[in-house]
Amino acid sequence: NIVLKDYTALALKVLKCFRPERFILTLMGNRASMQNLEKAAKGAHAKPGLAVGALCDRGFQAEDDILLKFEHYDLIFLQFCPKSTGKLTEQNSSTENEKAVPKASPQTSDR
Repeated sequence: NIVLKDYTALALKVLKCFRPERFILTLMGNRASMQNLEKAAKGAHAKPGLAVGALCDRGFQAEDDILLKFEHYDLIFLQFCPKSTGKLTEQNSSTENEKAVPKASPQTSDR
């Protein structure tokens, strides 16, 4: 357990070290400790003690963004995946072709 006011720098060091394709980040603390965390960034994805935008600037997007408030503690759950380019890659194209179901051809009978 490390007590910090902002966990962004720590998260960025871990990403730099391990270079994951996708990852899950959780912050959990009792209500008092979570209230002491500074608001690291402003914006739609800002979380107490974490600048989510800084992680998104590293090529990730938040796929899941959940804040749970329990009786005595809070939990922040963030799941990140690579940013989507919006382009269809060759791998995606072949996968979609494999999923395509061939149309049934009409059968004829001599009866």
